[in-house]
Amino acid sequence: MLYESPAFWKITGLSSRECLHKNLFERVHPEDQPAALQTLNEVHGKLGHSRFIAFRYRHKNGQWRWLEGTATNLLGESAVQSIVLNLRDVTERRRAEDDLARRLNELQLVYENGLKINGLLDVKEIARQAIEQIRNRLAWHHVSVRLLDPKSGTIRVIGFDQPASSDEEKAAHMARLNKMIIRPGEGLSGWVIQHGVPVRSGNVAANEHYRETFPNIRSGLYVPLKVGERTIGTISVESEQADAFTEEDERLLSTLAGQIAVAIENARLLTEAQ
Repeated sequence: MLYESPAFWKITGLSSRECLHKNLFERVHPEDQPAALQTLNEVHGKLGHSRFIAFRYRHKNGQWRWLEGTATNLLGESAVQSIVLNLRDVTERRRAEDDLARRLNELQLVYENGLKINGLLDVKEIARQAIEQIRNRLAWHHVSVRLLDPKSGTIRVIGFDQPASSDEEKAAHMARLNKMIIRPGEGLSGWVIQHGVPVRSGNVAANEHYRETFPNIRSGLYVPLKVGERTIGTISVESEQADAFTEEDERLLSTLAGQIAVAIENARLLTEAQ
């Protein structure tokens, strides 16, 4: 860099001494470097040419900030003789756009889930269809749907999925899980059924209620299936990654859990009425 405007430090946190005659391209996010470099090469090849450019830039405080603007070839201007970048910080706008896109995706998922499970009479099929809808939305090791039997007071797994597992392996896991968590209060799934509130943990081993069902699990998201104030089961997602689940994940799973609970309750009532 040969020159920076006084406003440059505001969006990068870098002083003139830290910028001038330095290769600031090294601070561009690795994922954005190829596209940014291609844009600069295209601009460099044509005098007076200008192109839009956008990339993430590492602020002095370590945060990634979204910058966008224009790259203009002024190599033919005797007073400049440089590629000039006019940039502005659009991080907040990008975050708002990402949040809007995420919420639209959530609404689409909720809509599709409703279409899939409404009207089904088999509670296991309801669980299977719901799991299918969220298969690619959360970073999980496995997911399970448990129901509380109102007569016996016991808990049983009615739906389970683990990527790359065969149907036989899934059935074996379900049988094993049904022996490990049987009553409300047992494990985090049982605790959620007992208390009717969700639990999101980035370190499940530190939770006194956690019961290990698979090795190397680090995070868990456990959401009650509720009809009104009555808890009829839970949907649980666990991951080998630490802090795998976000507040947005909890909100989405809670919304889906409400749909699942209503569908299961309706299926039970229709079955009993037949």
